[in-house]
Amino acid sequence: MGVDIAFHENISGVINKIDETARERMWEAANLVRNTTLENLSGQRSGREYYVPGTKRKYTASTADEYPAVATGQLRQDLKATVEADGKQVAKVWREHGSNVDSKIETTSGSGKNIIGYVGTELLYGPMLEFGTSKMKARPWLKRSFDSVSEGVKDIFMRVWF
Repeated sequence: MGVDIAFHENISGVINKIDETARERMWEAANLVRNTTLENLSGQRSGREYYVPGTKRKYTASTADEYPAVATGQLRQDLKATVEADGKQVAKVWREHGSNVDSKIETTSGSGKNIIGYVGTELLYGPMLEFGTSKMKARPWLKRSFDSVSEGVKDIFMRVWF
C-alpha cells in the first residue's frame, strides 16, 4: 500500500489573479477619487455673483478657500478616470490620456507590471483653477479631493487580495 503524492504548480494562475485584483483595486481607487471630486465640485459657494457668459443665468463664484464654483458644469463633465497596466489602458472613463491636470495612483502587480490610475481633466482651465494664475488665487480641487480620500485609497489596497 503506497501513497502517491503529486505536485501541481499554479504560480501563473496566482500571478494572473494578483494582476487582475491589482487592476480592479486601482479602478476602485481611481473612481473613489473621481467620485469624491465630483461631489466636492457640487453645491453652493460664497463668492460674488456673476452671469454665466452668454446667458442670463447667475451663479455664485467661489472664494479662494473653496472648491471652484460650477458655472457651466464643464469641469464636472470632463472629469475622467483611467487605469493603465504597463502603458496599456485596461479601464477607461476618459476621452484620451494626456490630461492637463491629473491625480496619479501607482502600484505594481504580481508579475511586476506597473499599474497606474489617473484622475483628471483635459480642460485648459483645470490647472488654472488648481494652481491659480497671476490674476486669480488657486482653488485646489483635485489634490484636495485626493488628500481627503487618501486613507480610503490605502484601505482599498490593504484589503485581503484573495
